[in-house]
This record gives sequence, structure tokens and C-alpha cells, in this order.
Amino acid sequence: MPTNQIDRATRKALTSLIRQVLSATPSNPRAPRDKPRDKPRDKPHKMSISLMDIFNTESSLSEKILGDNNAPITVCINGTCSMFNKMTAEDITQHREEYYIQYLPVKIEETIEKKMFAVLKNPRNVRVYKEPKEYDADLEKLASHINENNRDSILEKMINKYKDYVRDYYHTGGYEMFDILMKEFSVFVQKHMKYEITREDFEEEEVEIYDAIADM
Repeated sequence: MPTNQIDRATRKALTSLIRQVLSATPSNPRAPRDKPRDKPRDKPHKMSISLMDIFNTESSLSEKILGDNNAPITVCINGTCSMFNKMTAEDITQHREEYYIQYLPVKIEETIEKKMFAVLKNPRNVRVYKEPKEYDADLEKLASHINENNRDSILEKMINKYKDYVRDYYHTGGYEMFDILMKEFSVFVQKHMKYEITREDFEEEEVEIYDAIADM
């Protein structure tokens, strides 16, 4: 997408969505015309709307805005309606982090799963999936959005996914699919998050499974 414009379909969908959000937001009733002008009026009610209201209503637009985007495109999106112009940079930054905490773990897992199918090279999906190294590049790009504000939350989710696949691998007797997923999550955490998963990350009742996997 060019950095100086946003496609018409996205602009239309975004404007329509914001109208839906605004229509569901209570408005401030106007004072009757016959009231004296010198009579104190209540302070106008400020409309409460944020990017998260939009993201929670339509996830595809949230991916368009924050998932694979840059500053010029965000500016263009902000200019699609006056309501976006009222959102402060601080609000956008705050909700961007909230979005990444939810978005990144899901996209990382999806990418690792696709890489796993690419590695397995099933004849039925050989034309569906990219080469494994291309998914490595995708993971690199996703990891670039991890920072000190969202790292702890994302790391916890990555470790939990790794432990899920360790259990699956153990209970299936070493099924190849879970072996690949288990190792890929371990590599991602070590390479992109600079964290080494150890025995200490497992609960007491899970240590036996960790030890068994380590010996395989």
C-alpha cells in the first residue's frame, strides 16, 4: 500500500465502523432554547471512544492499522474522519501496546504452525505454504514489535505455549508435529526474547515430563 494514501475500501469500512461506535455512545442533550443564558449549564459530556473500541468491533481493521503498518499510513487513517483527529498520540500509543499484547502471540503461533506444515512437506500442502526460511523472516518481523512494555506478557504466553506442546509431545509418544512446534517455540523465545526456558519454568507436577523430554 502506498504510504500517502489508504485504499477506498478500508477508508469506507473504517468510517462506517466509527459511525457504529459513535451511534452506540450516549450523547449530551442540548439545553432548551428558552432557558436564560446566564443560568449555569452542566459541563458538556466528553465522548469516550478509543482505538480499542474499534479494534474490539472489527479485528481486520485493527490489523490494517497496527499489524503491518508505518507512521505515514497511520496518519492517513487518522485523517479519514474528525473523530480520529481527536484521539491523542498518547492514547494511540497506549492502546497499540494493549493490541500487541493480544495480537502478537496469536500471529506468532499461527506463523510457527505454518512453518511446521512447510517443514513436514505434505504433498497436499506443498503449494499452500511458503519455504520455512520465509516464515523465519515473518517471525523476525513480528518479534520487532516486542519491547519492554509488552515483553513480560508475551514471554509468559510463549512459555505456556511451549509447555503445552511439551505435554502433547510427551503424551503422544514423540509425535513429529508436536516435536517441531515445541522446538520452534523454544527457538523463538531464545532467539528473539533472549530467554532460556529451563526446568525452573515448569510446575512441580510437570517436572517429570520436562525431564523425560530432556532425555529423549
